[in-house]
Amino acid sequence: MLRRTHVLFGSAVAATAAATMRLDTLCYAALLAGSLWGSVAPDADLRRRHRMLLHNVWPPLLLSLGALLLPRGLELLGVLARLFLLGAALGWAGHILLDSLTAAGVALLYPMSRRRVRLAWLRSGGLGDAVVSVVSFIVYVVATARVVGVAP
Repeated sequence: MLRRTHVLFGSAVAATAAATMRLDTLCYAALLAGSLWGSVAPDADLRRRHRMLLHNVWPPLLLSLGALLLPRGLELLGVLARLFLLGAALGWAGHILLDSLTAAGVALLYPMSRRRVRLAWLRSGGLGDAVVSVVSFIVYVVATARVVGVAP
């Protein structure tokens, strides 16, 4: 999938999570920032073992664990840091999900297994990519409107 598709999908996931959790706008911003970072970070492996090193279940699990293990006594800063890590885990997992919809697939359990998981055979930059981008944008706008209080 294209970078913009990953960013739009990560934004939609974060906005939906924020609306579901009824976060205020500051907390939503932390969740969204983490999700945006997590939605593009897996492609840091583009030059070496792409869709293996960073396209597996371990990074989002470690980010989630980090959010759980942060000390609770940090007040607002701690809450924002936990939300950033949670958003990063959501964005990262969304990136892996989208790339598993392509013909190349992802090595979901790497390094334990190099077997690639393919849930569909979409082509990056093709019609499926465009549909995911448009639907993600609509979901993002609607969910964000609920978070900031301009929608019922």
